[in-house]
Amino acid sequence: MGINVDRHKSEEAFNKYVTKQIVIDAQGNELSEDKLNGLTAFDIDVVKEYRNIKDITERHYPLFEITKDNGNKYYVVPMAGTGLWDLIWGYVAFESDLNTIAGTKFDHKGETPGLGAEITKPFFQNAFIGKKILDENGEFKGINVIKGGTSPDNPHGINAISGATLTCVGVDEMLNRTLKVYVPYFKKIAQQES
Repeated sequence: MGINVDRHKSEEAFNKYVTKQIVIDAQGNELSEDKLNGLTAFDIDVVKEYRNIKDITERHYPLFEITKDNGNKYYVVPMAGTGLWDLIWGYVAFESDLNTIAGTKFDHKGETPGLGAEITKPFFQNAFIGKKILDENGEFKGINVIKGGTSPDNPHGINAISGATLTCVGVDEMLNRTLKVYVPYFKKIAQQES
């Protein structure tokens, strides 16, 4: 999305660009403040929600609406999953159509350097830009991280990292498990804005 700030200015940037914090439930319903007891999207630890033994219907899913200086709106979904060795996590930013990926950021706790740890590199993260999570009928298709590659014109697939099969399987699972929860909410927003 092109917002780069030093760590010491991150709170200022957060307050400037995050125009709305949203929390949804597993059915894609926005939760009201009274149901959250003062909890904000920022307060939700997606790692704990991912590892939580709570029933999926009791989990909370954060979403951040971002408005850049030029007025363009984006929606950022935080997520967590498991790679080959340990925890992986990331953020996916969507264009205002709530279908097209505007950017991604992934990181890890202990993936193998030169292999699974490559999920942090621009060549991998930038491959998601322009990909879509919905098909032409508006149904969830997801994003597939494909071992052996995919054609560049595949709107739902990117090439997996060679030698990092299990990390890429983890990224694929994390993306699709998480994004599927947001689709009903995205469809509600799209209907309201059209």
